Amino acid sequence: MTAKLALPWLLAFAVVAAQTTAYAFSPPEQHQSMGQTQRMLTYSIDAQARLLKQAEFLRFQREEGEEWSAVFDELTGTPHRMWGKGIDIGPTQTASQVGAGVLDLVDRHAALLGVADSEVAISSVNYNERLDTWYIDIDQMVHSHPIYRGGITARVKHGRLILLGADTYPDVPSSGPAQIEETKAVNIATNAGPAENAPHQLTDVELVSLPVEASGALELRTVYKVRSRTDVPIGQWVTFVDAVTGDVLAWFNDVKFSVIEGYHEERTLDGIMVTSPMPLLEIYTVDNSVFADDLGLFSIEGSDREADIEGSYLNVRNQQGAEGHLSFTADGL
Repeated sequence: MTAKLALPWLLAFAVVAAQTTAYAFSPPEQHQSMGQTQRMLTYSIDAQARLLKQAEFLRFQREEGEEWSAVFDELTGTPHRMWGKGIDIGPTQTASQVGAGVLDLVDRHAALLGVADSEVAISSVNYNERLDTWYIDIDQMVHSHPIYRGGITARVKHGRLILLGADTYPDVPSSGPAQIEETKAVNIATNAGPAENAPHQLTDVELVSLPVEASGALELRTVYKVRSRTDVPIGQWVTFVDAVTGDVLAWFNDVKFSVIEGYHEERTLDGIMVTSPMPLLEIYTVDNSVFADDLGLFSIEGSDREADIEGSYLNVRNQQGAEGHLSFTADGL
C-alpha cells in the first residue's frame, strides 16, 4: 500500500507495508487477503463530462450547490463524490439533527443519488470535535440488508454540508435472498477461508450485499460477512461467504501492519532527498487513534485513516500553510 501527499516543496509521504517473517508481529503478505471486496473505479473525460450535464445533477446545482462539482461512477451513473461550498441543512447541534438534515436533502435528490426506489437507513453519525466535522453514513438496503461499503456518505463541517457521495446501485440485479443457514456460512468461513488450520473465535456475522463487477457488468451478491479472530497467525478476519452458493468469495485481515515514513529534503531546499521514520505521528479513524512508535510503526483497526503532519517531533513549512495532512484507505490490504 502506498499513499502520497505532494506539497509545494516536494515533500511526500509514503505508507508502506512492514516486512517481517515473525507471526508474533506481522503475518506474511499471502495471509492478508484474497479476492476483491471493493470496486476500483476508473474514469474517462468524455463520460465524466456527459454525467456532469445530466438533468438531475444540474437540478442539484440550481437548488443546492451552484458551485459544486462531482466525480461519477461510470457504471451506475451516480456521483461517487460531490463537493463544494457549504450547504445549509438546518440545525446541526446534535446527531439526530444532522442525520435528519442530510436525509432530507437525500430525499430531495433521490434520483441523482440512486436511491429513488430503495430503502435507506442511517448507519452512523459521528462527530470530530477537533475538526468540528460530522461524518454521516447512510445504508442502501437490498432484501432488508445493507450493501457492503455502499450507500451514501456525507461530511458536515462548521454546520454546513461540504461533501456528499453515493456508492449506490440503482437497477443492479441481485443474487436474491439467502439460501444457506448462518451456521453453515460460519463453518465454511472458518474452515475454508483464511487461516483455515487455526482455531477461530467468532466475533460477528452479518448478511450484506457485496457488489461484484465482472466484464463491465455489476451484480449484488447476497453474502454472509463473517468476522473472526485468530491468535496465530494474528488476525481479525473478515470473510465473505456467498449466501446462495456457499462459495468463499473474498476475505481480508482487518489488522494492518504498517510503518509510516516521510520522503523529504534532508535539511533545507538543497535537492538532497532522504527517507525518514515519522515517529509519534498520531494516526486516527472515526472511532480510534494510535501513535506511531519511534520507528514510525503502527497498527490500527478500520480502513479510512488520517494524520495531521504536525507536532513536537515533526513540522512542515510551506507557502500554503504551516502543516500538512495525510489520508489513506487500506481496506483489504
